[in-house]
Amino acid sequence: MQANISSAVEFALNQALQLDPTSHSKLSELNNTSVAISLEDFSDWIFVVEGGSLRNSNKSINECDLKLSGNIGGFLDLFRSQDAERNPKNRLYIEGDVRTAQKFQQVMGRIKPDFDAVLRARLGEEIGGAAASIFSTVKEQGGKFKNTAQTAVDAWLMGEKSPFVGREEFDVFVAKLRVLEDKIRVAERNFSAIKR
Repeated sequence: MQANISSAVEFALNQALQLDPTSHSKLSELNNTSVAISLEDFSDWIFVVEGGSLRNSNKSINECDLKLSGNIGGFLDLFRSQDAERNPKNRLYIEGDVRTAQKFQQVMGRIKPDFDAVLRARLGEEIGGAAASIFSTVKEQGGKFKNTAQTAVDAWLMGEKSPFVGREEFDVFVAKLRVLEDKIRVAERNFSAIKR
Protein backbone atom coordinates (compact mmCIF):
# COMPACT_ATOMS: atom_id res chain seq x y z
CA MET A 1 0.00 0.00 0.00
CA GLN A 2 2.77 2.46 0.98
CA ALA A 3 4.60 1.69 -2.29
CA ASN A 4 1.44 2.51 -4.27
CA ILE A 5 1.04 5.83 -2.42
CA SER A 6 4.71 6.70 -3.00
CA SER A 7 4.35 5.91 -6.69
CA ALA A 8 1.23 8.07 -6.90
CA VAL A 9 3.01 10.97 -5.15
CA GLU A 10 6.02 10.58 -7.46
CA PHE A 11 3.73 10.66 -10.51
CA ALA A 12 1.74 13.67 -9.22
CA LEU A 13 4.86 15.70 -8.38
CA ASN A 14 6.45 14.98 -11.75
CA GLN A 15 3.22 15.87 -13.56
CA ALA A 16 3.03 19.16 -11.62
CA LEU A 17 6.67 19.94 -12.38
CA GLN A 18 6.06 19.33 -16.09
CA LEU A 19 3.67 22.31 -16.14
CA ASP A 20 6.91 24.23 -16.63
CA PRO A 21 8.31 22.99 -19.96
CA THR A 22 11.85 23.83 -18.78
CA SER A 23 11.58 22.02 -15.42
CA HIS A 24 13.52 19.00 -16.74
CA SER A 25 16.65 21.06 -17.43
CA LYS A 26 16.23 23.06 -14.21
CA LEU A 27 15.90 19.90 -12.09
CA SER A 28 18.90 18.36 -13.85
CA GLU A 29 21.04 20.76 -11.81
CA LEU A 30 20.06 18.66 -8.78
CA ASN A 31 20.71 15.22 -10.32
CA ASN A 32 21.67 12.59 -7.72
CA THR A 33 20.39 14.76 -4.85
CA SER A 34 18.26 12.73 -2.43
CA VAL A 35 15.40 14.49 -0.66
CA ALA A 36 13.28 13.32 2.29
CA ILE A 37 9.90 15.05 2.61
CA SER A 38 8.07 14.88 5.96
CA LEU A 39 4.86 16.93 5.97
CA GLU A 40 2.23 17.10 8.70
CA ASP A 41 -0.65 14.66 8.16
CA PHE A 42 1.25 12.78 5.44
CA SER A 43 3.63 9.81 5.25
CA ASP A 44 7.32 10.43 4.70
CA TRP A 45 8.51 10.33 1.09
CA ILE A 46 12.05 9.91 -0.13
CA PHE A 47 13.05 10.89 -3.65
CA VAL A 48 16.23 11.21 -5.65
CA VAL A 49 16.54 13.55 -8.62
CA GLU A 50 17.45 11.48 -11.69
CA GLY A 51 17.53 12.81 -15.23
CA GLY A 52 15.61 15.94 -14.28
CA SER A 53 12.74 14.03 -12.60
CA LEU A 54 11.91 12.82 -9.10
CA ARG A 55 12.20 9.07 -8.47
CA ASN A 56 11.31 7.09 -5.36
CA SER A 57 14.36 6.06 -3.38
CA ASN A 58 15.13 3.24 -0.94
CA LYS A 59 17.40 5.46 1.16
CA SER A 60 16.58 6.12 4.78
CA ILE A 61 15.76 9.65 5.91
CA ASN A 62 19.15 9.91 7.62
CA GLU A 63 20.98 9.07 4.36
CA CYS A 64 19.31 11.88 2.38
CA ASP A 65 21.15 15.01 1.24
CA LEU A 66 18.19 17.19 2.22
CA LYS A 67 15.35 16.79 4.70
CA LEU A 68 12.23 18.89 4.25
CA SER A 69 9.75 19.08 7.12
CA GLY A 70 6.74 21.28 7.80
CA ASN A 71 3.23 21.61 6.41
CA ILE A 72 1.83 21.34 2.90
CA GLY A 73 1.51 25.12 2.55
CA GLY A 74 5.19 25.58 3.32
CA PHE A 75 6.08 22.90 0.77
CA LEU A 76 3.97 24.60 -1.92
CA ASP A 77 5.73 27.90 -1.12
CA LEU A 78 8.87 26.31 -2.63
CA PHE A 79 7.27 26.75 -6.04
CA ARG A 80 6.36 30.42 -5.55
CA SER A 81 8.68 33.24 -6.51
CA GLN A 82 10.61 34.91 -3.71
CA ASP A 83 8.47 38.08 -3.91
CA ALA A 84 5.14 36.19 -3.79
CA GLU A 85 2.88 36.83 -0.80
CA ARG A 86 3.09 34.00 1.72
CA ASN A 87 0.79 32.81 4.47
CA PRO A 88 2.57 33.15 7.85
CA LYS A 89 1.10 29.77 8.90
CA ASN A 90 3.08 28.02 6.16
CA ARG A 91 6.21 26.37 7.50
CA LEU A 92 9.02 24.45 5.84
CA TYR A 93 12.37 23.58 7.35
CA ILE A 94 15.22 22.38 5.17
CA GLU A 95 18.08 20.45 6.77
CA GLY A 96 21.27 19.30 5.12
CA ASP A 97 24.26 20.78 3.35
CA VAL A 98 23.77 24.56 3.14
CA ARG A 99 24.88 24.87 -0.50
CA THR A 100 22.67 21.99 -1.61
CA ALA A 101 19.71 23.45 0.30
CA GLN A 102 20.22 26.87 -1.29
CA LYS A 103 20.52 25.35 -4.75
CA PHE A 104 17.38 23.27 -4.16
CA GLN A 105 15.40 26.38 -3.12
CA GLN A 106 16.70 28.35 -6.10
CA VAL A 107 15.79 25.62 -8.58
CA MET A 108 12.31 25.13 -7.13
CA GLY A 109 11.72 28.89 -7.06
CA ARG A 110 12.57 29.11 -10.79
CA ILE A 111 10.01 26.49 -11.80
CA LYS A 112 7.04 28.34 -13.31
CA PRO A 113 3.96 26.55 -14.62
CA ASP A 114 2.99 27.59 -18.17
CA PHE A 115 -0.75 26.91 -18.13
CA ASP A 116 -1.20 28.52 -21.54
CA ALA A 117 1.16 26.05 -23.24
CA VAL A 118 -0.25 23.07 -21.33
CA LEU A 119 -3.87 23.91 -22.15
CA ARG A 120 -3.06 24.55 -25.84
CA ALA A 121 -1.13 21.25 -26.06
CA ARG A 122 -3.91 19.23 -24.44
CA LEU A 123 -7.01 20.95 -25.83
CA GLY A 124 -5.82 22.30 -29.16
CA GLU A 125 -4.96 25.81 -30.25
CA GLU A 126 -8.50 27.27 -30.29
CA ILE A 127 -10.09 25.65 -27.22
CA GLY A 128 -6.81 25.61 -25.27
CA GLY A 129 -6.19 29.27 -26.10
CA ALA A 130 -9.71 30.20 -24.96
CA ALA A 131 -9.33 28.16 -21.75
CA ALA A 132 -5.95 29.78 -21.05
CA SER A 133 -7.47 33.23 -21.60
CA ILE A 134 -10.33 32.44 -19.20
CA PHE A 135 -7.88 31.04 -16.63
CA SER A 136 -5.74 34.20 -16.88
CA THR A 137 -8.78 36.50 -16.56
CA VAL A 138 -10.12 34.61 -13.54
CA LYS A 139 -6.69 34.74 -11.88
CA GLU A 140 -6.36 38.48 -12.58
CA GLN A 141 -9.89 39.26 -11.39
CA GLY A 142 -9.35 37.16 -8.27
CA GLY A 143 -6.27 39.23 -7.45
CA LYS A 144 -8.19 42.49 -8.01
CA PHE A 145 -11.07 41.30 -5.83
CA LYS A 146 -8.65 40.28 -3.09
CA ASN A 147 -6.99 43.72 -3.19
CA THR A 148 -10.38 45.54 -3.17
CA ALA A 149 -11.62 43.44 -0.25
CA GLN A 150 -8.39 43.98 1.70
CA THR A 151 -8.59 47.75 1.12
CA ALA A 152 -12.22 47.79 2.27
CA VAL A 153 -11.40 45.80 5.43
CA ASP A 154 -8.42 48.03 6.21
CA ALA A 155 -10.53 51.16 5.69
CA TRP A 156 -13.28 49.81 7.94
CA LEU A 157 -10.80 48.92 10.67
CA MET A 158 -9.31 52.42 10.45
CA GLY A 159 -12.78 54.01 10.67
CA GLU A 160 -12.65 55.44 7.15
CA LYS A 161 -15.30 55.22 4.46
CA SER A 162 -15.16 52.15 2.25
CA PRO A 163 -17.20 50.63 -0.60
CA PHE A 164 -19.00 48.66 2.10
CA VAL A 165 -20.61 49.80 5.36
CA GLY A 166 -18.21 52.05 7.26
CA ARG A 167 -17.27 51.61 10.88
CA GLU A 168 -19.35 54.57 12.07
CA GLU A 169 -22.45 53.31 10.23
CA PHE A 170 -21.86 49.86 11.68
CA ASP A 171 -21.57 51.26 15.23
CA VAL A 172 -24.85 53.22 14.75
CA PHE A 173 -26.53 50.05 13.44
CA VAL A 174 -25.34 48.05 16.47
CA ALA A 175 -26.63 50.76 18.85
CA LYS A 176 -30.05 50.73 17.11
CA LEU A 177 -30.08 46.95 17.27
CA ARG A 178 -29.47 47.04 21.05
CA VAL A 179 -32.33 49.53 21.53
CA LEU A 180 -34.59 47.25 19.47
CA GLU A 181 -33.55 44.21 21.55
CA ASP A 182 -34.40 46.13 24.76
CA LYS A 183 -37.83 47.05 23.36
CA ILE A 184 -38.47 43.41 22.41
CA ARG A 185 -37.58 42.28 25.95
CA VAL A 186 -39.98 44.86 27.45
CA ALA A 187 -42.74 43.77 25.05
CA GLU A 188 -42.18 40.10 25.94
CA ARG A 189 -42.44 40.93 29.68
CA ASN A 190 -45.63 42.94 29.10
CA PHE A 191 -47.12 40.13 27.00
CA SER A 192 -46.23 37.56 29.69
CA ALA A 193 -47.92 39.75 32.37
CA ILE A 194 -51.09 40.03 30.24
CA LYS A 195 -51.28 36.24 29.75
CA ARG A 196 -51.32 35.66 33.52
